[in-house]
Amino acid sequence: MALKVFEILERPGVLDNVSAMAERLGQGLRDIATRHPFLCEIRQNGLVIGLKFAHELGGPMMTAACYEAGLWAFFAGFDRSVLQFKPDILVDGEACAELLDRLENAITLCRTRYGL
Repeated sequence: MALKVFEILERPGVLDNVSAMAERLGQGLRDIATRHPFLCEIRQNGLVIGLKFAHELGGPMMTAACYEAGLWAFFAGFDRSVLQFKPDILVDGEACAELLDRLENAITLCRTRYGL
């Protein structure tokens, strides 16, 4: 299995796509943060993303809201205010746009549900 991942990573254009999609997600997350102060910090290393929320249980609350919005993400065990997710290395622009829309819907749902 691990060898297959390396094979995919060596394909022409894959790493360029990872960089482009990471930048696209980063910009989209920064845009969302301007509209939702509940999202107070973006931690990103390529496609590995952690979002810190302005509530000590923001991660678990967002995990539930993301599930309802159709986004698979989990709170961080080391910091319950953080939600983490890792898009596929072959993610494309359309999937990034959908991810960002679902995340923003989840934030709105969470804020409404918990009065944040």
